[in-house]
Amino acid sequence: MTNFFQRLPGRGIAYTTYAKQAEAPITHMQVAEAAMKIDEAEFHASRAATLVDTKAESGEAWTLEERARVRMDAGMAARLAKEAIDILNMASGGSSIYSSVPIQRIERDILAASLQGMIHPNTNLELYGRIRCGLEPNTVNI
Repeated sequence: MTNFFQRLPGRGIAYTTYAKQAEAPITHMQVAEAAMKIDEAEFHASRAATLVDTKAESGEAWTLEERARVRMDAGMAARLAKEAIDILNMASGGSSIYSSVPIQRIERDILAASLQGMIHPNTNLELYGRIRCGLEPNTVNI
């Protein structure tokens, strides 16, 4: 969000009467929604990391559900981070596509990360749901 806020002062919203984007209610809503998605992503990443650390320290065996939940948490963290960046990128307007504007690179980076097979949100949601429904995993990577 830092990058978004660095560009905010002095920015207007094209084809509106908002000379200052920071004064527009839509901007307030976009910033709040992105912030909540980032908080939610941090929750999932933290929960996964805590379980990984706990298991590594104790040496206790992983259950199938724990392994699936860590993957689901990774997928949700990626999805929520991508959604937050999408909101901020949209709020940044057309100039956000320029290579000199870092948010376009950030958006591409989070997209690339979320498409990775072990992190892909849809794959991991399905996997976690299958396990919760008492079915066998449909992947060899668990």
